[in-house]
Amino acid sequence: MVKVQEFEKLADIKVNKLIENSSQLTLQANHLEESVIKELTESSRKENANQDKIDLANEKLSRLIEILKVIAAEQDKLGQVGLKCRVN
Repeated sequence: MVKVQEFEKLADIKVNKLIENSSQLTLQANHLEESVIKELTESSRKENANQDKIDLANEKLSRLIEILKVIAAEQDKLGQVGLKCRVN
């Protein structure tokens, strides 16, 4: 009878320790999950900001190309006028 009680007491101690360790693991897992979510959110925010910068740079490049096309067309017109003046 004494051995059964000792076994039950030992089993209770081990079960309680298992519950305590399980609770600690759950807390650590929750903290880790929060940390990972925070990092992913920050990374996503930075990626979106970088994409916005890329989009703005592309828009500026497109405008610059259009301006250069207009300048080239005007220079071409001036070149043709200059040739006509020389011919005449």
